[in-house]
Formats: sequence, C-alpha cells, structure tokens
Amino acid sequence: PGAAGSANPLWVRLVEEGVAVDRTAKLRARLPKPLMSDGLSQAEQQKILAQVAGARPLEEFVRNAVVAPFAMEIVDVSLPEAPTPLRRVDVSYVAYGRLEQLFSEDFLEHLLHQAASQRKSRYPIGRRILSAEELAKRNLLLPPDGSTHKERYLFTAAALFDRVLLRTTQHVVVTRSEETLVLASAVAPAFQEDKEYPNQWQPIQVDDQGRFTLGPAQPYFASASYTKVTRLRQPTGALFIEHHHLFAEPNEWFGGKNFLRSKLPLAVQEAVRKLRWELRRPDESTPPTPTPPKSKTNG
Repeated sequence: PGAAGSANPLWVRLVEEGVAVDRTAKLRARLPKPLMSDGLSQAEQQKILAQVAGARPLEEFVRNAVVAPFAMEIVDVSLPEAPTPLRRVDVSYVAYGRLEQLFSEDFLEHLLHQAASQRKSRYPIGRRILSAEELAKRNLLLPPDGSTHKERYLFTAAALFDRVLLRTTQHVVVTRSEETLVLASAVAPAFQEDKEYPNQWQPIQVDDQGRFTLGPAQPYFASASYTKVTRLRQPTGALFIEHHHLFAEPNEWFGGKNFLRSKLPLAVQEAVRKLRWELRRPDESTPPTPTPPKSKTNG
C-alpha cells in the first residue's frame, strides 16, 4: 500500500475486510491488493509493467496514445455461501497527465456529466452527487474536503446492456499523496431501502413494439471498487492506473450466460480511451478538443 492508500479508510476496509455480499453483511469478499505499490524504484516499476503487459511489447503498452493497449481480466470469485454469483473485473493501463487533475473537483464533475450524457437512452439512467441537504435528511455527515482527502455519496442509475436497470448509492472516498491517488467506492448500506436513491435492480422487459417496462425491484448489496493511480518514474508524465471492481451478478440478469465476457471489453475500452483523452485537456478554460477517432478493439 502506501500513503494515499493507507490514508483511505474505505480502501483499507475493502482490501483487508472485504465487501459485504449478503443481506446480513456477515459474508465478505476482499478486493485484491494493488499491483503497483508505493515507493518502488524505476526498475521495480518497470518489472511490474512488463508483467502486466504480458505478451505485448512494453514500449507499446506504455505508449502515449489514446489507443494504446490495456490489460483486463474477468474473474469468477469463489465464495460458495454467497447468495448470488460474484465477479471481479481487473483493468490496468498507462495514461499520461497530471495526478493533480484527477483529484480536482472540475475533473470529477466533468467525468460525471460525460458519463450521464454520453448516450441517449429510453431508460431512466444518470449519475449525481448527493447534496449536503439530502445527506442531512438521512442523518449522514461528510467531513470537509481537505487537500488530500474528499468524500462523496454518488447515486448511479445504469442500464446494463439494456437487460437490467441497476440503481445504487455509493460511498466514495478519494485520497492522494505526492505520487499516488486512490479512489475507493462501495454500495452504501444506509440507502438499502431508500425511497429516492435505493440500492436495487430491475429486469428490463421490451415488447415487440419496442416499449419497455421494468420488472419487480430486487435488493442489491454487493458492489465495491477501487482505482489506484501511481505516478511512474519513467516515462515522463506517465500514470499507471489499475481498477479492481467486485460485484454480484445475479443469475436473473443474463440468464446465467457469460454475457459480460463478450460485452464488457468494448465498454472498458471506451472508458479507458475517454479517460486518456480527458487527461490531455490542459484545463477547463481550454477550447474543447475534437472527438477522438474510432478504432478497432485492442486489449
């Protein structure tokens, strides 16, 4: 771990204790420790980069390009007592930019707005940060932002491949040091039965005329992730970004099929490229850059 990670209490809990995967919160599954620890030498960092790159040439993996490769793995998490199957997605790649930019509120707001409006949808999707007034109504209080620490509650409604409407409110904690940034996120139990921002999923049903209806709501418990960004000693300006996300995938979502393995790589590729592109923006006063060109999948 390191300064940014150890100062992030949510990250510590996810890695050491795990995320609750059942209604009683007695069953837990832990997220993996980071691939890239803090305080490594250049040679040690390069060794880890080579391991992550695998069969890809290292110079290609660390290339300063929006379309550079990324590493991705989907893991079936073994926990027989869990009420629903558990998956974990691990993604690692190199991007170029300033660590400070990722910690800025402007950048966070920009990414949230982009995620909420990146495509039109007939389903009720979107993302928003809950206000202090909304949290106060629920007897929740967040500490004031600091220069190295900030916390939010984020509500997300997402249509998963047009099959499932998933709505969750997540507790998000972001910490940073000179060399690293850690963003940890987990479904907040306080919103389990909230009327406005519930943790639940509903099947999406579409008839022959293309009209959709939502099936009965089911509670949703298990979803947690962290993203660790490490400033690399070489190449100059390079950031190693690793994202680990553990979540429940009820059999009812995709009929027990390996749907994610066929659909998720493209969605992850798009997210990786968008983040790389946004990190190239000098600041919010700079005129918008043109849309990056489409290209074939790589990973």
